This record gives sequence, C-alpha cells and structure tokens, in this order.
Amino acid sequence: MSESTTDFMHPDRDRVISFVRDEAGRIGFNVLARIEPLEFEGLQKVYWRKIHRSEFHPDADSAFAAARELFAWVDSRWRDSLQV
Repeated sequence: MSESTTDFMHPDRDRVISFVRDEAGRIGFNVLARIEPLEFEGLQKVYWRKIHRSEFHPDADSAFAAARELFAWVDSRWRDSLQV
C-alpha cells in the first residue's frame, strides 16, 4: 500500500507516470496508458491500463533516474516537483 503519490502526464495525454512511496519509505512508479474512451448512452469514460510497475528504490533520485532510463518522455524538470 502506498502512502502518497505524485503523477505526471505525458504531453500527448495518453500516458501517466505515478510515483508512490511504500510503508518502508521506498519509492517506485507505475506507468498507465489511456485506453480509448468508451461511449455509453452519450457519456464518455476514459479507462487506464497499467503497462509498467517498477521495483521500489531507496530514494526519489534513484527512482526518478530509473524512470528516465526506461521512458524517454519523462521530463527531467519534473524531478524538482516530485513530492512523495
């Protein structure tokens, strides 16, 4: 179970990376991809599918470095606002 999360959205708004802190204080991240909106009775609902779950890292710097290594779209400027 995570204590807190910080989310960042891909510029195309089709992916989200969510950094989480576990009870032991380690930080990991999940990447979600948007599934095309479904329309039902005139209402649209967007669904997200988890496409990656990282291992937990001892600190925010190492977790963020791992995310940048795997996903080029993770913006280095986001590190300053990563609060988990």
